Amino acid sequence: MVVPARQPYPLDESESDIHMTGTTILLVEDEALVRSTVLRVLVELGYDVIEMETGCDAVAFLEEPGNCDRISLIQSDVVMPGGVSGPELAEFARVKAPNMQILLTSGYMGENLPDDVDYDLLPKPFSMKTLSQKIDQLLA
Repeated sequence: MVVPARQPYPLDESESDIHMTGTTILLVEDEALVRSTVLRVLVELGYDVIEMETGCDAVAFLEEPGNCDRISLIQSDVVMPGGVSGPELAEFARVKAPNMQILLTSGYMGENLPDDVDYDLLPKPFSMKTLSQKIDQLLA
């Protein structure tokens, strides 16, 4: 499902307004409540968002011609059901699009992660401001 961005506005008065309108984020999260909350915030910040429930769904999406070119950043949970974890999705995406930015999130930092991780990790729970700052940093 593709959710277009609304006019961006800051989450609070202290947050910078440097978000890149027209930038598309692929959000991959199996927990529906977490996914819907993050989706809402990303849309409010001005990002276009494509949401997926599993890593398998995301891989299938990225395999379709032209879809990798649409995505600036993948934000994915680390541990997901269905056979494709966040790190596996990240490795697949990097083969398809080496410059694609990857942000993995997890409540289980250190578990199920390869030792030679070369993408950003954000521990759960995280504030929406922290998420926003991390995405801005990756897309700068």
